[in-house]
Amino acid sequence: MSIRDLPIKRKLVGVIVLTCVAVLGLTSVALLTYEYFHYKQTTRRSLTTIADIIAANSTAVLIYDDQKLASEILSGLRAEPEIEAAALFDKTGRLYVGYPSSVSVSTLPQSPGADGMKFGVREVTLYQPIMEGQNRVGTLYLRGDLEGTYRRLAIFGYVLLTVLVGSSVVALLLSNFFQRLISQPILDLARTARIVSENKDYSVRAVKLSNDEIGGFTEAFNSMLNQVQSTHSALRASEERLSAVFQQAGAGIAQTDLSGRYLMVNDRYCEIVGR
Repeated sequence: MSIRDLPIKRKLVGVIVLTCVAVLGLTSVALLTYEYFHYKQTTRRSLTTIADIIAANSTAVLIYDDQKLASEILSGLRAEPEIEAAALFDKTGRLYVGYPSSVSVSTLPQSPGADGMKFGVREVTLYQPIMEGQNRVGTLYLRGDLEGTYRRLAIFGYVLLTVLVGSSVVALLLSNFFQRLISQPILDLARTARIVSENKDYSVRAVKLSNDEIGGFTEAFNSMLNQVQSTHSALRASEERLSAVFQQAGAGIAQTDLSGRYLMVNDRYCEIVGR
């Protein structure tokens, strides 16, 4: 069945529900997008701050080649659960020390990459230069896990989905209630028009339920029925008068077509012709 052939009640409910779902859906997408970029910016600021602190504390240990102290500095990253790996490179680009101590060297870059932060699908990496004045004495490498970010986004998405489903149910219930304000007067008009058409009863009137445009249309429809009823009554009275004059006339009256076939005769004509 085509959409345009659906009952008006279903069309109204569908329009209301689909509009609500579309608006809420777009709002949810916008909020999720905002939250994603917000978490991304938060991660960027957090990693940058951590990197600045570690880089500042690692300058001396790289200059004086204190590998034990460098390991202790990196071990402070235990307080940052989103940091899954880190490393210090000396000024020649050689891997100096890695974090955590159990990390496999093969999982760490063997030489520093380009300075800056790069977001991947599941992780974010940062290469931070370690400077002593104008001289570069090493590079700090941090690798953060984005699982927490995706987990927070998933929770936020579930909340939005719950709100979307709940709002859709509420919209469906409210649309079923409020659509009657529009559809019921139209359905009453359609029912009245059907009764008039089938029974030729021009005394039937539609019930006016409101003072809006539909109420005005109901008044116009009833006014039209009044005119049709008056015209029909006048025509019927005229036909009755004409029939009385026709039958009671003293002269014989007959109506024929061009072939001479009788269409209508009065009683006097029948008496005259004996038929």
